Amino acid sequence: MKLIPRLGKILPFLFRRRAKTVGAVDLASLEKLIGHRFKDPLLLQVALTHPSYSSSQNAKPSASTSQPARAGRLARNPAPGAAARAEAKAEVPVAKAAARVKKHAKTAAKDNQRLEFLGDAVLSLVLAEALYQATDADEGLLTDARTRVSCGKHLARVGRELGLGALLRVARNGDTARIRESDTANEDALEALFGAVFLDRGLNAARKLARRLFAEELQFDAARVEQGRSAKNRLQEWVQSDGRPNDGRRIEYRCAERSLDYPQRFTVEVLVDGVQRGSGEGPTKRAASEFAAAAALAVMRPKAPSSV
Repeated sequence: MKLIPRLGKILPFLFRRRAKTVGAVDLASLEKLIGHRFKDPLLLQVALTHPSYSSSQNAKPSASTSQPARAGRLARNPAPGAAARAEAKAEVPVAKAAARVKKHAKTAAKDNQRLEFLGDAVLSLVLAEALYQATDADEGLLTDARTRVSCGKHLARVGRELGLGALLRVARNGDTARIRESDTANEDALEALFGAVFLDRGLNAARKLARRLFAEELQFDAARVEQGRSAKNRLQEWVQSDGRPNDGRRIEYRCAERSLDYPQRFTVEVLVDGVQRGSGEGPTKRAASEFAAAAALAVMRPKAPSSV
C-alpha cells in the first residue's frame, strides 16, 4: 500500500521528463543536421524563440518567484519537528532549481532578434570569405553572388528545409501556423542560428555551418551570376570602368510617363552624364528602370547582354 503514494509522486515526474525529452530529441536532430553540437543549449533555444513567444511570456505573472523566498524563510525560521525539517530539506532542490532559472531568466525570456542581428553580420562575413577564396572575380560579381545566396527568400527556404519554423517557440494563438511558415520567421531563425553558433564555438564553427548549408551556392559560376545580375548594376559598373575619369560621372533615372489605365505602365528614361541613353517601359518603376538600363547598355556597349 505504501507503493501507491510513491507512484503518485513518481509518475508525474516521469511524464514531465518525457515531455522535455521530445523537445530535446527534436533539437538533437537539428544539431545533427547542421553538424554542430551546442556547448550551451540555451543559445539554440533563444535562436528558436520568436518575438511573439517572449511577448506572451513577459505578459504572464511568474509563479516560481515565490519558491526561493519560501525556501529562504524556512532556512531562517525552521519549524519545529521532524515534518518541518523534512519539508525544509525538500525545498532545497526547488530553491536551487529556481536559482538556476532566475540566473538564465533574462536570456531565456528573450527572443531571437539580437541573435538574428549578430548572425546576419556573421553570415555575410563567412559567405564573403568563402566566395573570395573560391574565385578571382571582381568586386561586382562577388557582391552579386553573395546577394544571391543571402537574400531573404533564399535564407527562408534554407530555414524551412532545416525545419526551423516547426521548431520555433511562438505564442499560442491563431497566428501560430502563419508565423511558422512565414519567410521572415524562417529567415530570422536561420540568421539567429548563425549568431548562436558563432557565440557557442566561434567563427570557424560558423564557417563550417555556411559551407555545409550553402555548399552548392558557394560553387562560383560567373556565367550564372552574370545572368542574374540587374541591368542597372551592370550599367553602373560599365560607366565606372570604361576608361574615362569617374569624377562627376552620374547616372540618373527619370519617370517620363505614367499611364492612368489599369494595370499601370511606367516609362523611365536613363541619362548618363546628362545625356539620355535609353528608355524602358514596365508595370513598375523598378522594372521600367531595368529595361531602360538594358537599352542604354545595348547602345553604349553593343556586346553587353540586353536581357534583364
